Amino acid sequence: MDPFSLATGIAGLVQFAAALASPLVEIARNYRGARESYQRLVSELEAISSTLSMLQGRIATRGVQISSVLFLHDPVDQCQATLEKIRAECLPPTVQTSKLRRLAWVYTDERQVNEFIARLERYKTMFTLALQVNLSGQVDGVRLGISELADQIDDVRLGISGLSDGAAAERQRVADDRNAEHLRNLLDWLKPLPMDARLHAILELRHPDTCQWLLENALFQEWKSTKGSLLWLNGIAGSGKTVISSVVIDHLLQICTSEEVVLYTFCEFRNQQSTNPGSILCTLFSGLLRSYPGDISANFDDLIREERKKQSPPQTVTRLLKLMRKAIPAFKRIYLVLDGLDECDSRSELLESLPALASDNDLHVFVASRQEEEIREAFCNATIISLGTQTDEVEGDIKLHISHELKNRRELARLPRELKDEIQATLESKASGMFRLVECQLDVLAKKPTTARVRLALQSLPEKLFDVYDRILRRIPEDTADIARRALRWLADVRRPIRLDQLVEAITIESGAMELSTEYSVSSNSVILDVLSSLVKHDASDDSVSLSHMSVLEYLMSSYLLQTPFSHYCLPSPAVLANEMLPLLLDYMLLTDFDRPQLETEDEFVQLSVEQHPFYEYATVWWMHYIPYIDISRPGTLRALLRFLQSTNGCHVLGHQVFSIYTTRKFNKYNFLNHPLRFLCEYGIDPSIGTHLPSLNLPGDLIQCSLFKAIWVGDRGIQVMESLLEFGGADIHGEHRCLLDSQSDHSRAPHTALAYALDAGNLAAVRSLIEHGASPSHVLIDGWTMLHSAALCGRLEAVQMILDDPSFAGNVHARDYCGRTAYMIAVQMETNPEVVHYLESKGASKELDLDTDIAKRIDEKAVIEVGLCLARMLRTAPKLVPVILDLAEYWAVSSAERSTPEGAIYDQDSPDEPYLTLKISGRAVDPLRRLIFTTKSRDQGWSSHTAHIGSYRESCSWFEAGNASLLKLGRQRFQSNLHGSSKARVHRNVWVNDNTTWRAISDWMGTFRAGDILEVYAKAAYLGWENHVNFVEIVAYTSCL
Repeated sequence: MDPFSLATGIAGLVQFAAALASPLVEIARNYRGARESYQRLVSELEAISSTLSMLQGRIATRGVQISSVLFLHDPVDQCQATLEKIRAECLPPTVQTSKLRRLAWVYTDERQVNEFIARLERYKTMFTLALQVNLSGQVDGVRLGISELADQIDDVRLGISGLSDGAAAERQRVADDRNAEHLRNLLDWLKPLPMDARLHAILELRHPDTCQWLLENALFQEWKSTKGSLLWLNGIAGSGKTVISSVVIDHLLQICTSEEVVLYTFCEFRNQQSTNPGSILCTLFSGLLRSYPGDISANFDDLIREERKKQSPPQTVTRLLKLMRKAIPAFKRIYLVLDGLDECDSRSELLESLPALASDNDLHVFVASRQEEEIREAFCNATIISLGTQTDEVEGDIKLHISHELKNRRELARLPRELKDEIQATLESKASGMFRLVECQLDVLAKKPTTARVRLALQSLPEKLFDVYDRILRRIPEDTADIARRALRWLADVRRPIRLDQLVEAITIESGAMELSTEYSVSSNSVILDVLSSLVKHDASDDSVSLSHMSVLEYLMSSYLLQTPFSHYCLPSPAVLANEMLPLLLDYMLLTDFDRPQLETEDEFVQLSVEQHPFYEYATVWWMHYIPYIDISRPGTLRALLRFLQSTNGCHVLGHQVFSIYTTRKFNKYNFLNHPLRFLCEYGIDPSIGTHLPSLNLPGDLIQCSLFKAIWVGDRGIQVMESLLEFGGADIHGEHRCLLDSQSDHSRAPHTALAYALDAGNLAAVRSLIEHGASPSHVLIDGWTMLHSAALCGRLEAVQMILDDPSFAGNVHARDYCGRTAYMIAVQMETNPEVVHYLESKGASKELDLDTDIAKRIDEKAVIEVGLCLARMLRTAPKLVPVILDLAEYWAVSSAERSTPEGAIYDQDSPDEPYLTLKISGRAVDPLRRLIFTTKSRDQGWSSHTAHIGSYRESCSWFEAGNASLLKLGRQRFQSNLHGSSKARVHRNVWVNDNTTWRAISDWMGTFRAGDILEVYAKAAYLGWENHVNFVEIVAYTSCL
């Protein structure tokens, strides 16, 4: 058989197989009883038909050999015979054959059908083999082309790999930038103590070759190599523990690898923040964050969220320890050094947590302090190095220290060699292991003008620190004693080191006076330093001044001093001292000089707070840190506090402006409420303050704002909130717009305290407010209900508190001014199915479209024609025509829409251009009666604030509407996207200009005139946020008469 004849025969087979398959498919489809084998028979017929078609084409183009033709002869004939048999036994002769005959085919013996399938599979295999045989001759010719193509593919792969690597690098760069930004923001918010500067300052005090013995100590070496170990270095006051700690830190920093981290902090009595357990742990945690190798955005999203909401940073020991334990596993090894634990006032929580922190997390913890009983008990299982037992090593360091001072102090370096040797020997013998005592003795000798005086002083040097301090006080002239006493009181009380010029002004403050006292004004700032001598330390680099050592503070507050002739210098306990100094701070901020308008320029700021009143910066920034210590039972404290609260607003506005400039380092003016009552509520004033507020006649808005502030701070503000309600005149039902950050941004309408507590997620406040009479059924002026806030809160307990309250008489279907119900909010948030189910159990259900019953296609001409007809009917009262049309809601309808199915993307850098506009028609003045905004959109689809994903909280992409003809009017935000959701959602907002909903919306709509352009903008704020817009429609209903 020649190739042409074979090709013709195969073509006939292709047509035959196709003709068989078509009726088989129809019959199998029409009868449910058709077995699966019949479906496979159809598939096999289609497959062999396709294979034969390919073979027929190959033969027709003469791409075969003679041997191949002979090989295909028998398979083609056999396949022909099989197809004939299938037609004879499995198909009715005609299409018109009865259904009974076709049913018989359906139930044909399955074994026979399977036999046909097997034969067809064998023929298909033979035909496929023929195709492969005939293709083999072309392989060699194609092989070279394939090789060249492979080279091109490799080049493409390299290009793709490069692009992939580049994309991966870009993604990593974006992630690193995001991490770096979050780290900067978190550190600015956490405000860790500046321990790096403190470390360098202490290291400068170290003399060469001192403290080396500790680094070589066997116990120290063992601690350094053993995970989960705690080393306690103890010694008496002034024995050099802080310098030793700095050497340890410096040594660890030098040997630390990239997988390890060194955390450290110095507790310093001069800086009360450094002795606060919360500040200590916050500083240590910040050190972990600085070196954190993981994704800060993902692992600390809760902190990022709190920082963005401008909440107070974590302050409790429990919370900070939890954060530290979360970060610790990311490091191979962690060294933690804490110096001066004995100077920490409230150290019980630290004493409990440090051993556990070391053992449970494999940390290396080093603590330096004095041997106080409480610390000894807590560290009973720790490795201990006591400076009292390291006599030779400590004396060796003291010897080096004295030698260095004799060589480098200008006043001592000029002394004769033999006198220096005498000084060296005398001070070594009287040191008693105290560097501080040696330092004070050197100060005494350095002030002697002659060698004879030096020798005389050397013979009578005090052998105890307190004896040294007695001598300093004894030398203070009587006419400067009050100045010295005032200066010591401020230095003992300040929350942080202050500058010398600030101290000079502080000592001139008189309680209750409107001017500073000139009696205590010194001729030169150096007078203070000369009078107080070694009791204070002055740093010329930043002009800071402080008590020189912890032992000075202990001396001034000791019972020992009460038994001496210098008892008038004795100070009370820190708490009592704080209550004595606070009235001076408050009265100072009420000086006549500060009762003035805000500062207009930076030059005015410099003149006021730097040149004229340098202490003003400390007073405005730090007075609020005294609040937790305020004892209202002390008459002097209470009178000063009430004077401060009742004073003119000018002082408070200026004070808050200066406070903000110093804390933000930006010159700004402020136009919101700055009254100190808000800070009292925030920082935890004694709740009994509420009983004194009615006598002050403070504005109602201030009381409400303070109430909201107490709610915002959480559980610690509950008692203050209750006091404001019971005694302070706060209105539990009053609606107030508080300019504080809220967790939700559903509207700018005033809130009640209950709505604010729900928005803030403060359920303890919600419970208390309801107990005090807050109405769960209250409806705000914009239609927003307490149930809306509960749904937005996203917590089942909040919804239950509202709906299950016996006094609840609200409507579960109530809509706000945009037509939203609580159920709609809960469903769209998709965060808590329990809330949705609970609302359904209370009768809530899915609503129909908000505008299905509103006409959408009425033109202006039709409205005018109806109006004219009414006018003819009401000849005597034509003015009723527009009233009737409005009552009937017979308005002209115009609309505009825009669709971008692929998603138009807007971010913070997008041009401020409208996505959609609509020209307003109708009567000349106030034509707008109703607006319907329909949007379909989403944000970027991800967020590091995982707790808010799927909610509207902290959403930074939204829509807003504006009037292009009245740019000064401002825009109205009408819809935010769900937070971090990749699914585009449809939102519909209906605004009505009838003064029955929120007045702000009615007023805004009333500004439109015929011909004005209504604009809709898609917006996003902050890095990474996007608004992906698929669709926007505006429908406007306008009155024409």
